[in-house]
Amino acid sequence: MRYLLTILAFLFSTSLFAADPDSTFNVEISDKLTYTFYISYFDNSEVIRNVGFNEYSTSGIVLVENIRFQEDDFVHYINFDDYNFDGYLDMYVHDPCMILGNCHGKIYLFEKNRFSHDPQFDDMTTVIADPETKEIYSSNRSAAGSIFTNETFKWQGGILILTERVSQNYDGDFYIYTVEELAPDGTMKITKQERLSEPRLD
Repeated sequence: MRYLLTILAFLFSTSLFAADPDSTFNVEISDKLTYTFYISYFDNSEVIRNVGFNEYSTSGIVLVENIRFQEDDFVHYINFDDYNFDGYLDMYVHDPCMILGNCHGKIYLFEKNRFSHDPQFDDMTTVIADPETKEIYSSNRSAAGSIFTNETFKWQGGILILTERVSQNYDGDFYIYTVEELAPDGTMKITKQERLSEPRLD
């Protein structure tokens, strides 16, 4: 993760926003492109209500695009990384990741000079992009980490394809550790399964 911004910092205002934001900062979306972000919170709260953004400008009034959230979206943080590996940073807005580091949120891909919500990520948890393998990872844990689902996705023609799922569940007597992989026919096939007396902590 190249940029993890705790949006509780950088408190100053700007005249470019419709109403004075609570926080403003710049992010280099690519080597030659910088965007300014304007953050507003719900009253007496650390929950983000609005994210405004536009291309960085040293002069003049420029149009500010806005993404608005409901209070029950519980957006606290913004993470910037390249989630579709096109050379531009995208935006991951998520909750405080309070339970075993499980982060729930939405990803907005930077396309055509704006950030657009991609619902393909909505059911993922704690999303991580690997620039080396060009893979997307989703991980969800419970029961002190002994119950988990780790999934790996790859982009194919603009679609995220699930290529591997590693999971562990408890049946009351044993931990069932399962590896599933994408088969040539497009379905997920179990390639490994173990019954364990003690959990693996992958």
